Amino acid sequence: MKIIENIKGFQELSLMEWTKVVASIIFLGGCNFRCFYCHNHTVAFEPSTVPSLSFDEILNYFDKKRGWIDGVVISGGEPTIYREELPDFMRIFKQRGLKVKLFTNGYNVEVIERLIRENLIDAISMDIKHCPERYEEIIRVSPPQLKERIHSAVSLIKRAPIEKEFRLTLIKGFHSLEDISKIKNLVMPVSLIIQNVFSELIREEEKGFVIPFSEEEFLDIKRQCEV
Repeated sequence: MKIIENIKGFQELSLMEWTKVVASIIFLGGCNFRCFYCHNHTVAFEPSTVPSLSFDEILNYFDKKRGWIDGVVISGGEPTIYREELPDFMRIFKQRGLKVKLFTNGYNVEVIERLIRENLIDAISMDIKHCPERYEEIIRVSPPQLKERIHSAVSLIKRAPIEKEFRLTLIKGFHSLEDISKIKNLVMPVSLIIQNVFSELIREEEKGFVIPFSEEEFLDIKRQCEV
């Protein structure tokens, strides 16, 4: 059994990331994208600068809280970069009777497919960056078969017999109503959760570049998207 040792964060309790599930969040270091608005950029881009946490201590926490914690959210960084280790990692939580939710950018679609096939996840949230043909504007890398993999991941998740959602972080000057409409059509009938970029947590060198919509603008976009 291969265990992920690159655990860079642990939030004991969250009521926000999974509706109706009392969950803990585990943050895994490293990411295959370089999104300029990333709010967890140190964990994602420079994981070696963040001390790793003890997996045994995290398991001890779940054992002590048995009956109080319903599930665990696996986030990052990007968890699916741990292609071989992630299934065993999730299986440990499933064996303890915990529900498991995955946060992912969707690129490593074959890893996601395995997790679904082996019943290792109960819910998934895929972060949509932009219309597939405009991904590189956001992620700042050019991995092979990018557009095809994003389409495949969306299609796979839409078919999966688990809880699912897609999320889109809006950045002024990058996302238009037309873009949002295209993305919404791409993920239908699954819900698309839109959120305004939170510029306070991004890297200092990006703060003049990342512009959130005003509260009024964002609410207007949400109203129009719900039509």
